[in-house]
Amino acid sequence: GRRYGRPFFLEGAGARAVFSPDGKRILACVVSGGSTGLARVWSVKSRVPLKFSLRTTGKITALAFSPDGREILTGDTDHVIRIWDSQKGEPLNHAFWQGDLVTAASFDPNGKTLATGSRDGLACLWIRGGSDEDPVSLEWEKSGRGHYRKLQDHAVFSPDLKRVLTYGGKTACLWDVSSGKALGKVLLRSEEHTSELQSLR
Repeated sequence: GRRYGRPFFLEGAGARAVFSPDGKRILACVVSGGSTGLARVWSVKSRVPLKFSLRTTGKITALAFSPDGREILTGDTDHVIRIWDSQKGEPLNHAFWQGDLVTAASFDPNGKTLATGSRDGLACLWIRGGSDEDPVSLEWEKSGRGHYRKLQDHAVFSPDLKRVLTYGGKTACLWDVSSGKALGKVLLRSEEHTSELQSLR
């Protein structure tokens, strides 16, 4: 399609961005100062960032807005998941330790549960305001998919947080979040399967 309005200029490398639920803001991150993570919230209308910055000690690898747009979720290469006030840029609650580079982070539809995934194949559900759930590890070896583990370094959760798709290295696998069990067969990106993989992104 055609470009809409003026472009956003982000100072740094490795940029990624997500829209707020109401579509009026964009949360974008870059890598600055070598390995330091930096994220800012921008107004879509004015193309001007809000006055605060979100800074982390590791490169930010996952971003999300809460369903009501009031909070921000970040995950980074230092294995930490953080929650921020989207209006003030202040950290909220305690940070969550994932154990490896964070590849996915999401809020559930009511904002009370967090779902995170990491490069080592661990998927976690965190209940806010209560005791943490036991981490769920994806069954890479038991399902015969151990050789895909290091290739598939990206992950995305389904909207209901019941499934997670891991992908990378021209392959993708679908998993049950609550049990860590594999669902269906491994998807291989080839000329015959390119459209199938693209539909799952």
